[in-house]
Amino acid sequence: NRPFRLILFRDLMVAHPDIQELVAEMLNTGELTDGQNRKVHFSNAVVAICQDLSMDKYFGNGNQKRVGFAPSDNGDDRENSSADVLRRVVKEFPASLLQAVDDRLVVFPLDTDEVRSVARLEVASSSNRLSEERDIRFELSDAALDHLITGGGFTRNRGGRLLQQTLRRTIESFLAERIHGGEIRPGHNVVVDFADGELSYNLL
Repeated sequence: NRPFRLILFRDLMVAHPDIQELVAEMLNTGELTDGQNRKVHFSNAVVAICQDLSMDKYFGNGNQKRVGFAPSDNGDDRENSSADVLRRVVKEFPASLLQAVDDRLVVFPLDTDEVRSVARLEVASSSNRLSEERDIRFELSDAALDHLITGGGFTRNRGGRLLQQTLRRTIESFLAERIHGGEIRPGHNVVVDFADGELSYNLL
């Protein structure tokens, strides 16, 4: 119930077949043995295999089917797409490896509401840090939040990996300049807005 290690394999499908068989052995027996009969045990490890099987199919040109960051997504689309991906898993991976896997999960790209939820969590975390350091809190208007997301915080191929970096580069830098200039001071609650291509702020 409390593994000591999480082991992640990414893009195992393109690995040499011998490597795939070693991973299958590890999953089946919980250990690996080298040429000198030395054993490494994996009984206290959770092993995850991540393989991107859908990007080329679902994020191609506009005529292709899409999943994830799209208003038209619904439960039926995801269910059908999951079935397509799992069929491809069975086709692409060796049977010995699939038989050793306990469960198969299809993870979809974040949709619009999910991206906004993640962005709000990052903004709240940043605001809490600023509150602890300077006694200043801030929040974003819907327009500023959308600017954070579309201004580099989220991309279809990379998801929200750049969200923190974009938050620092845009919102936090904007606030830092105003704090340094004395416009925003300890005790202030700030609402950051975005209009006409520029960030602005109001004090509550």
